Parts: sequence; structure tokens; C-alpha cells
Amino acid sequence: MISRDLDSLHTAEVHCHFEKYDKDLRPGTYMNAQIEINNQNVATLPVDAIVSKGGKEYVFLQDSKQNFVLTPVELGARENGYMEIKNAQQLTGKNIVIKGSYALLMEMTKETEEE
Repeated sequence: MISRDLDSLHTAEVHCHFEKYDKDLRPGTYMNAQIEINNQNVATLPVDAIVSKGGKEYVFLQDSKQNFVLTPVELGARENGYMEIKNAQQLTGKNIVIKGSYALLMEMTKETEEE
């Protein structure tokens, strides 16, 4: 089993079981491994651009100078502070808020509660 997240050194945790037992290995022994993966180009956004509400993930799209629309996104893998956006085609050509999304969500929630 391989962790989906890489740390800043591009390493990940791997859990394995051996087909043949080696009597020289002791409990808690650490090993190094190299794993070959298929690189893929995918659409991503910074983690800070994504907010959660009601168990779903969203990004804000800017409609006009002061109007923002909460838009659902489907997430994939996370790496180095970025999240894969699986339904990126619906965001093409739109102004996506990449900083301050959480503050916008809090403001939107506050306005909804006041109404």
C-alpha cells in the first residue's frame, strides 16, 4: 500500500508484506524503496482555493467585481499543496478565486444566517 501524499522531500509511506520471510529483519525495521509511477498532467488548484461545505468540496468563481458563485468540484490526488480537479472542464475560462476562499465562505455563511 502506497500513501497518496508526498512530503516536501518527495517521499511517501509504503506498507508491504514479503513473499518470503527474511529472518534478519526485525520488527520496526525501515527500508528504502524506489517506486515507478506514471506521470500524468492533470488540472490542479491550490488547496487554499478549495472549501468544504456540507460534506462537499467547492471553489468560488467570480461572476462580477463583487459577486462570487460557489461551484462544486470533484477532487482527485493531492500533492505539494495542490489538489487534482477532476471536473476541471466546467471551470475552463472562468475566474477562480485561489486565495481567500475560506474567508468568502465565512462571509457567505454569515450573510445567510443574518437573512
